[in-house]
Amino acid sequence: MISALMAPQPPALIGDSAAMESLRHDIALVAGTDATVLVVGESGVGKQLVARALHEQSLRCDEPFAVFTAATLEAGAVADGFGATRGGTVLLDEIADASPALQAKLVPLLPEQSLDGPGGDTVDCPTRVIASTSRDLQAMVQLGGFRKDLYYRLNVFLLRVPPLRERRSDIPLLAAHFLQTASLAAGKTVCQFSGGTVSLLANHLWPGNVRELRDCVERAVLACDGDIIVPRHLPSFLLQPGAMASTSSLGGAVASLESELILAELRNCGGNKSRAASNLGITISQIRLRVKRYRIDCETLRRTPKKAA
Repeated sequence: MISALMAPQPPALIGDSAAMESLRHDIALVAGTDATVLVVGESGVGKQLVARALHEQSLRCDEPFAVFTAATLEAGAVADGFGATRGGTVLLDEIADASPALQAKLVPLLPEQSLDGPGGDTVDCPTRVIASTSRDLQAMVQLGGFRKDLYYRLNVFLLRVPPLRERRSDIPLLAAHFLQTASLAAGKTVCQFSGGTVSLLANHLWPGNVRELRDCVERAVLACDGDIIVPRHLPSFLLQPGAMASTSSLGGAVASLESELILAELRNCGGNKSRAASNLGITISQIRLRVKRYRIDCETLRRTPKKAA
């Protein structure tokens, strides 16, 4: 069970998995420098949010942060675009989409921090550059689809953002964050996921990564007619066996049933662990352990009035 109030970190950095600890370490390592960073990862993993974390932890944090897609730069003057972010940080989002002409314009920016402006004049542009991509730039270089010199200028420091399937233990925390924000946006008081819901979320493969999880939780909040999200509020694709990761079905079923029973009793007892433990025939130590394991927020349950029968 997880609560909507358990998401203190920025979305891209939520999680206590080894993969996220490693990513946070690498961000801290390079954020305070002016090194060009290449952020790689599948679509939906949160590359823009990682780039923003780099900016916010840098000495340029009080300066502008701008995101430019290839289409944005193609449509306007490259020098003007970078000049507007002078002193700050520019994210070249999905850099693999840049045309050969745009790639040629970007090459002189990176080593010299300048661009050729109109009439051949040099435009000073002391801007931190971060690039992101969901495609294999090295393979594109080998196939002639991306400039080798630009690739090496971008790939000074590589940050790989792990897909959600590699950080499955972070799913409950991410879901809690999205539950909180979606509930506020919808003007609802949805505050919990049932144990069965958590099991479905945790065992889905999430090919769309964090973005797909966010969209799923937002849809569930809209479908929810109470204060707790149960499996019937989830999109039907989450119930398809082929979309689930391999796991122990018996262990998952037992945990789901246990968490559902404990949540129900805690709700009946207004979040009082001692009364709930007595009613369930277990010790206070046992219920405290399970409250922690299933991430049940007793404080929220104490503040949530029970529904009339």
